[in-house]
Amino acid sequence: MPEKREESNGSDLVASAEFLGLRFTKRIGSKRFYTCVECGARGRLHWDLARNTGHCKECDTAFGPMQLLKPLVDKTGQALTADRLKALADHIGVLPEVFEGRGLGFQRGGYVVPILDQEGELGSLRWCKPGCLIEYFPGCPRMMWGLEGLRDKDRPDAPILLCDSEFNAMAVDFSRTKNGVHAVVLGMPGPSLGDLVIASGYDPTSLPAVVTAVDRNAKWLSQLIDSYQSHRRN
Repeated sequence: MPEKREESNGSDLVASAEFLGLRFTKRIGSKRFYTCVECGARGRLHWDLARNTGHCKECDTAFGPMQLLKPLVDKTGQALTADRLKALADHIGVLPEVFEGRGLGFQRGGYVVPILDQEGELGSLRWCKPGCLIEYFPGCPRMMWGLEGLRDKDRPDAPILLCDSEFNAMAVDFSRTKNGVHAVVLGMPGPSLGDLVIASGYDPTSLPAVVTAVDRNAKWLSQLIDSYQSHRRN
């Protein structure tokens, strides 16, 4: 896991990208030069640390933080073998099928967990190494797992099942799908519901440790989701 750096100049984000396989070429002032994640041209992807944006001079592709990370995350998925998937499932205590189709990856001894936004696009990244707490990649915002389900046209009025971690949410969503349960599953950043629920003004003391059903139209829930979205880095 890369060490956290200064968020203000974007170096946190590129530290995470380098950890995921972005190939560094050189640095001049506040700009870094990389091999493009789209066309593969060496040194042609120019990343501005001050603006936290990039542009490839070869294929003319513009990059924001998540546009830079997504191709790298996709490549880590190729390293997630069946044995590694089973090892994660055994560690969490669920079936390997729970994690299939979730976009997980494997890099440098740990598991990469993508978090999608309400549009179904990559919004953040989490990291899990067996025996360690799951945590965010430096430069990535806090975000609930499962937000893309809120826009599912087949579940417009479905109740919300709020879980206390991404992995618990995946397990609940797997069970929901297998049993035909009409609901949207959201996962709070683990390992517990934590400070964000408390900060929203809702008393969480009555919530079970793993999952609870909540009112889809509850004001505190919409405020909670909005608080995540307001911390997005575009």
